[in-house]
Amino acid sequence: MNILLTIVGIFSFLLIISCGDSSKTESKKECNPKCNTWQICDSSQKCILLAGRCSDDLDCKDNTENKTICDLSKHECIEKVLTCNENKKASDFKLAKDECGELTKCDDSYDCADNQRCENLFIEGDTNNYTQPCCIEGLRGCKKVGEPCENEFDCESGLCIARGDDEQHYCSKKCEPEDNDCPNPITECADLWVLNACVVPKSK
Repeated sequence: MNILLTIVGIFSFLLIISCGDSSKTESKKECNPKCNTWQICDSSQKCILLAGRCSDDLDCKDNTENKTICDLSKHECIEKVLTCNENKKASDFKLAKDECGELTKCDDSYDCADNQRCENLFIEGDTNNYTQPCCIEGLRGCKKVGEPCENEFDCESGLCIARGDDEQHYCSKKCEPEDNDCPNPITECADLWVLNACVVPKSK
């Protein structure tokens, strides 16, 4: 009887060892090539993104509204920090009357503090859509002086000017003729009645 129990015990022990060995020798499923640290190998042996990770901006929520981007150094979605007025958004501020009041009157954004831009502000209750250029807190346009533009919100300077209605508009700035500092292609400092500004020279 004791001999029988001993044999059964030895057999059970060997069976346990055998099972343990098979689990160790069983090959672990891995993707080939191996997944990156922000990915995981799925059941079809394809690398997919871990939850909350990204490989480009489109993997991030709110990307359609341009609020988040993929930080490729960590492959994590982060809030996008705007450095210029990419959305070309106007301020909601309206003047109480046809003057800047406590705000600073300006010709271009270079008349304003670094955290402000020169914007043509509408007047409260005015039906003629008159505006007054004043310094107001906000991001400046993304384009430099001399680059093509569609409106003032394109431009760092807050000035988008053409010589005529049918001509290409360019980001401009106020100038003095003797300074000779207007960049290509707006190399002429012209008197535009309200200010001198850089424009494309007239054809001869």
